[in-house]
This record gives sequence, C-alpha cells and structure tokens, in this order.
Amino acid sequence: MAVAEEKDWNDRSSHDLLNVDRVLRLLTSRHSCDMAERHYRALDKLIARNESGFHVRETLALGKLIRAAASATGTDRLYDNYIQKIVQICGKTFVRDKASDELLYKSETVGVLIEIGNLLLHSVCVFVHQSVAIAIRKIFNNVPSTGSEQRTTFAFNVQIIEESRVAEALIRCLEKTTDMNVTGDILKTLKVLSVSVRNCDQILSNNGARTVCLLLKEKKHSALAVDTLWNLFEYSGNKQVVASQLSSFTCIRCICDSFRALVHARSQSEKGSRNDVAVIAHYVSSFCDEAPFVETGFVALLASTFTETKTMNPISRNLKLTSCHEDFEFKKLMMSLMVTFRENAAALHVMRDHFVLLSLFSFVKPNNKASDQWTPAQFEELQLLALSCLSSLCRTCKETYVTCQGSTRLLLLLEWAASKEERWKSQIKLSLHVLLSVVALRDETIIGELSDQGAIEQFVYILSRSAVSSAIDVDITTSLLLILSHLCDNDLHRKELFGMNGVEALVPFVKVPLQWFDSGLGHYRLVLATIDVCWCCVVGSSLTEDAFLEYEGIFLLLDLLEFCSNNMQSLVLGCVLDLCENPKSLSHVLTWRGCTGTTNVYQLLLRLWKEEEKALGMARTCDGVLSDVANPLRGQSFQPELSQQKVGSLAIVDVVGNMRAKIWALFSKIGFGDDQNARLSIEDRITLELAKEFMNLKVGEIWLEIDRELNEEGVDVTPFDKECIEEIKQWTRNKTEQLIEKQKTVLSQRSLAIDDEERIYYTKIKKSHEMSDKASDDWMQFLERTSDMSALLKAREDQLEVILASKSGRETHPHKKRTHATHQVSLKTTTFSGRQVSVKTSIVPPLPAVGERKEEGGTRKRELVTV
Repeated sequence: MAVAEEKDWNDRSSHDLLNVDRVLRLLTSRHSCDMAERHYRALDKLIARNESGFHVRETLALGKLIRAAASATGTDRLYDNYIQKIVQICGKTFVRDKASDELLYKSETVGVLIEIGNLLLHSVCVFVHQSVAIAIRKIFNNVPSTGSEQRTTFAFNVQIIEESRVAEALIRCLEKTTDMNVTGDILKTLKVLSVSVRNCDQILSNNGARTVCLLLKEKKHSALAVDTLWNLFEYSGNKQVVASQLSSFTCIRCICDSFRALVHARSQSEKGSRNDVAVIAHYVSSFCDEAPFVETGFVALLASTFTETKTMNPISRNLKLTSCHEDFEFKKLMMSLMVTFRENAAALHVMRDHFVLLSLFSFVKPNNKASDQWTPAQFEELQLLALSCLSSLCRTCKETYVTCQGSTRLLLLLEWAASKEERWKSQIKLSLHVLLSVVALRDETIIGELSDQGAIEQFVYILSRSAVSSAIDVDITTSLLLILSHLCDNDLHRKELFGMNGVEALVPFVKVPLQWFDSGLGHYRLVLATIDVCWCCVVGSSLTEDAFLEYEGIFLLLDLLEFCSNNMQSLVLGCVLDLCENPKSLSHVLTWRGCTGTTNVYQLLLRLWKEEEKALGMARTCDGVLSDVANPLRGQSFQPELSQQKVGSLAIVDVVGNMRAKIWALFSKIGFGDDQNARLSIEDRITLELAKEFMNLKVGEIWLEIDRELNEEGVDVTPFDKECIEEIKQWTRNKTEQLIEKQKTVLSQRSLAIDDEERIYYTKIKKSHEMSDKASDDWMQFLERTSDMSALLKAREDQLEVILASKSGRETHPHKKRTHATHQVSLKTTTFSGRQVSVKTSIVPPLPAVGERKEEGGTRKRELVTV
C-alpha cells in the first residue's frame, strides 16, 4: 500500500504544481510521517517552486509546516537545512495577488512569523538562528526583490512583525546564545527593529536593555550594542524604564569599561563610538540619580578628561583633544555629564579633587586671544556651555567657587562683554545666571565680596543701558534686577550704594506698558523682578525712598496695581504699603488719580477689596451687605482649601493668603476717607464700612477659633476665662450687627439719593413746560396787541398803572418832590424800556428813528433829543 501511495505521489507531483498544503499533509499524515526521504524530495520541490517567495494565501499551511519540520528535527537534523531555506525564502517577503490579500491573510501571516520566532527559542541550530535574524531584518527593511511578483507593502511587514512579537524572541535568544556570529546577526536585527515603539516595548519587557548593555564589553559588537541602546532611548515610550534597566552595577561597570577603552581613541570611528557611550551614560545619569557611577569609578574617569588643569593623572596627561568635530562633541558631552551629578555629594567630592570647576572657570575669560586647542567659534561655544554648567554646579560647590575666585572672573568677563558689541549678549546673560545662582544662596561671604568689588555700581551701569526689545534683553535685565535685590536686601549701606543712580535706572522698568504681559518674551518675570528691587533696594533707605518719590515712583506702582494681574497685586500692594512708612509717601498716594485721571486711591483699594471677596466667595447680599453674622470674614472657597492643609490657624492664614489685611493697613495710614463720601459710590461706601471694622472682626474671629479648638480638644476652661470668652463672642456679634446697621443706613441713603435725583429731574421737566407755556402766552398777547387797537391801549394803561404803583405816593412822602421826568414822551413802544429794546414785528417799511426827521429832499437828519 505504501508503494502505491508513493507511486501516486510521484505521478501527481510530476503533473500538478506542488503546494504547501500537500507537503504539510505528507509530513503530518500518520501513513507518511516517517518517510524522511519523501519529505526531503517534497521539501526540495516546494523550495524550488517558491524560490521567489511564499504567497500570503499559503501562510496558514506554511506556519503549520514550519512547526511540523521543527518537531521532526529531534530525530533528524537534516530538517534544519530545509527550515533554514524556508526561513530564507520568507525573508524575501511574501507575494500577493491583490491589495486585499494583506487584509484577508494578515492573521495567518502573523502566525508564520510567530512560528519563525519560536525557532529561536526551541531550535539548537545556530544556522537557523542566523537565518531567522537575517530574514526578520529583511522583512522589516522590506528589501526589494528582483522578480516581477507583487510584494507585500512596508507598512504591512512592520505591522506583522510588531504583532508577532519576534523582538521578544530575539532578545531571549540573545540572552542565552554563546555564538558570536549569531550575537552579531541578532544585534543587527534588534538595531533595525528598535526604531519602532512597539518593538522597543517588547524588548524592554524582557529586560532587553540590560542584555544589550552587557555586550558593550565585546569589542566586536560594542558599536551595534550602543546603537541599539540609543534607539531604545530615542524611540521607546518610556526612557525611565530604559535607564532603570541600565542602572545596575554590572551595566554601569560595562559602560565604564567600554568608555575607558575608547577614551584615548585615535580614529574617527572610535571617537564616534566613544561619544556614543558617553551619550548612553548621560541618559542613565539624567533619569537615575542613584546609579552607581561613583562606585564604579565612572565619575573619576570623566573628571580625568578635563585637561585644562595640569595634574598627574595619567588619563588626563595622555588625552590629546584636537579641534576635530568628534573631540569637540566629546568635550561638550563631558561638561554636560558633570552637571547631571550636581546633587550627588560623593560625585561633587570627586570633582573637587580633580579640579573640575577650575577647568570650567578657565573658559570664563575675555575672547581676546585665540585658543591653541580650539577654533574661535568652538571656544565661544564651549565658553557658553561652561557658564551654563557653572550656574548649576556653583550653588552646590560654594567653597570651590570662592577658592577659584569665581566672582572676580565673572565680573571681569561682564565688564569686557558689556563694553563690546551686541554679539556678546550671550556671555552677559549666562554670566549673570551664574552670579544669580550664587547670590541666591544668601552667603554673606560671597555677597560681601561682590559688594566690595563694586558689583552694585557695575550692575547699575549695565541696567541703565539695558533694553527690553528682545527675549535675551529681558532675560539679562531680569537677572540684573534679581541679583541687585539679593545684594541690597536688609543692608542699608548697600542700598545707599544703589543710590539715586540705581533709582534712575530702575524707574523706566516700573513704567509697565499693558502689552508687556502678552508679549511672550518674559516681561512678566521682569515686572516681578522690578517689584522685588523696589522692595529690597529702595524701601528702608531714606535716600533711595526720597529719590524714588522724586521720580514719581509711587504713582507708577499704583498705576501698575490698577491693571496688573490678580496674582501680582498682592506684591505691588505690599511694596506700596512699605513705602508708606515714609510720611512723604502719603501725599503722593492721596494725590494719585489713576491712568485715566478719574480714579483715586480709595476707589482702587475698594475695588481690590471687592474682587478679593468675590474670589473668596464671601457671603453677601445682592447690595453688598453682610449676610453671615457668625463668620463675616470667612469665604466659602477659602475654607475647604485651608482645611486640607495642616495649618495652625485658619484666621491667621487668611491674613497672609489675601490682600484685605494689606488694604486695611494702607487705609490705616492714609485714613478711611470720611471726606470721600461724595466721590464714592454707594457700593464703595458699604465696602468701606466693612474695611473700617476689619481688624475688630478679625480679632473676634481668632477668639472664636480659639474657643472652637478648646471645645474640640476637650479642654475645660476656668469660669473666669469662660466668661471672658462669652463676652468677647457677644462683643464680636454686636460689632457685626452694628456694621450691618451701618451698611443698611448707607444703603437707605442711596434710596434717598435716588429719590432726590428723581425729584430734581422732574422739577426741571416741569419748569421746562412752564417756560414753554409762558412763551406761548406772550406770543399770543403780542399778536393781540398788534392786531387790536383797544387791546394795545388796554396794555398801555396796565403798564402805566404798574409804573405808578411802583412809585412812592405824594401822601406817603410829602417832603420829596419830583425834579425830573420819569418817562420819555417821544417813546413809541409798549414795553418796559431800557438802553436796548428788542422788537418783534412783521416786515414793514423803515420809519425814521427816534430823534430823526425827514427832510423834503428825502434825506434824514439826526437831532439830539433830551429828556
């Protein structure tokens, strides 16, 4: 029967095309599973038929065929050769007839790659391992075939490799293999696959970064290992995971040994590998502060690469860096690496022993002379990087900073750069960053040294020439202001050194245009720094305060307070409040009238008070009157926020947390504006009544809080103390009720004021109508007099009666005699006459004027009429 089957097989295979399904049935059939020779012939024919690649529609059977052949290798190692050939064909990517085949047979194709990946784990043949690694790499790279077949797309190949998780199989095979050729092929494949995020995650899930890092000690494969690790850092979703896998002592030792072997590299490729290892170390030290770089000697090795200071260290003495690109990048990497150890005390000790800061300070000098080692452009870039590194390291190495005379070096560089052209602004900016990081430590030795060397005068001179037109100008000015505030804080002598020149240079920055806050150049920090300088350099010295007032500084601060953002108002108000300790400031504050000239300081402060209450969620009626008698000063939004914090007293923290206490203090200095009622609105007057009682209500609130805490803690007070507490509570309640009554009184005054305004307005309307009626009556009487002679005579009689009634009678005053006529006989008008008479009449021919007569010749002759 077997002979018949073999004959039938040979006959069909000679006429029909041999496909994967038939070969699979031959290998798995219980009748032919032991016929190895027939298997070999069938596999040879299948490989010859599909030499250009397997079709995606056959991938389901192909995966089963690879699994069957792999299981047969346990009894016959010849199957490994056929598996190797099949895998090599798969490396040519798969063939498709139409684009929809990728969608239809995607899962089957993924199954094939899964089986190929399993070969790495279960097969013991190194040639199979090499073939699998090469095939996966070719599929991922989508190497084009020379045939005319239509191949699967690159996106499809990447997707099936990611879903088959062959990267996990590769890393697990790399971990256990001992063959260097297989290791090289797998590393090449991992380097290619690690540009995908999903593949990186699969590699890291099997601790792949550590496995690859251990191969750094192999000189043959160190370059591939470094490239793979670099890809893991660059393309993985979580760099922290990569760094944590490399932070073990073994991995750091491998990195250190690899770097030590390459530190004296001569060829360009070796120098590139050296820089790559340094980048890997930089990544690890940036994400893992606890990595054992000091214990493995890596920090000491890095510190030995700083050759600017002559030492007896053999590494430093034998290291020769040139101006080539690789050595230049290496130098920058060494500087950047040292900054990552700024919080490590042991690493700082190593740096101090190897004079790292002194080497960095060797770049802090004017660029007058060309360097023997670096080009001018390279030296300037290294100088800027050294200054940036010093700004991070000096704050943790104060003693070394003083020993290296850092302040003197920086001031000399600042003096040189400030006297040059615009292109040296970067040196000014970074030098100021170093000084700011040092003076922020508030070490009196460093601050005193800077002051003694004339730093305040030098900074004031630079500040007077500063502009704020660009981001770097804003940064320089901000740093200058912050340094000055640190130098002059709490020291009267240094404030006097700041003097009038400093105030004159400061005032232009207090004049804050509105567009600064939306410029995006950092003007917001500049404004904060300006307020800090006003507080630290001006307030507290009568000399600087008087100069600041002379330059209208208090007006500028109030202008800033009027339109600045909410989170800046408290700082500006505090500065104004401290300036008001000077009695000369009060008149300036009361004179201020705002940017528009219509707002006084009372209106501004009351507006801030209302905004603060709105932000705190105070309980008020719609008219602004108090509605919460129990807690008149506590807001709804402020209370739960403080309850989550472990604070001692909510009432005290409330004073610090908002501006009401500062506003009350400023009112206490300038007065509560009893004479300002006419200028204030009713809402402002209601708020002002609350501001007057703020301190009384705050005292009562503190006592209520004390009573509540005593009750919560179960403390029994003495009867006398209890009586005092009850009296205080009653006093607080009475104060609150009195305040509410005052506010209601002010509110009622508003109603009366509204009624008075309405009454006056209606009176004006009534008078307007009365005058229009009288004008109409006068016109009608005038028409009647001009049209009716009897009416005219009657008006004349009435006029004469009025005149006679206004005269004193003869009987009453017999001793008085008339000496002259009281009326003009020739007058022809019917109204009371004066020096000027206005006559309303229709157009008539002109008549001779009074005192004129018409002559016969038609001319008029004027003659004087005497009365």
